[in-house]
Amino acid sequence: MRDFARLQSIALRVTLLVGALWLIHALITLFGLNPAPLALRPGEPASLTAIVTAPMVHGSWQHLFSNSLTLLVLGTAMFYGFPRAARVTLPLIWLLSGLLVWLFARDALHLGASGIAYGMMFFVFVIGILRRDRASVGLVLLAFFLHGSMLWGVLPQG
Repeated sequence: MRDFARLQSIALRVTLLVGALWLIHALITLFGLNPAPLALRPGEPASLTAIVTAPMVHGSWQHLFSNSLTLLVLGTAMFYGFPRAARVTLPLIWLLSGLLVWLFARDALHLGASGIAYGMMFFVFVIGILRRDRASVGLVLLAFFLHGSMLWGVLPQG
């Protein structure tokens, strides 16, 4: 029962974080604000602060919805299965994914939490395989079953 209470607590915190993304998008939509100043533009020094802000804004409700489910599942899996590593890894995933977009992405405005979602999937997958205990492998299987198609997103499209 103690593990279930811990899982509920983690899921609630992850849900609050995702809820904040929904609130931000609702406010942008409600007030007709332009999210572009918070978006990341690769190679532009003035856009470096967007490494932090870009994952918090989304281009559409559909974009936000598709990221939300992934963030809920993988965020809960990360913090439940690997709590100490997740506290260090999530900020690194956030910053590194933004930095890689800033360095290598095509010249366009980039926003949304997709880079964080991909980083979380990679983390759960790799750590789960390296640890090889029953719980870790279970989390890998759950993440792969629910979000395995994400792996195709990192491959070049023809």
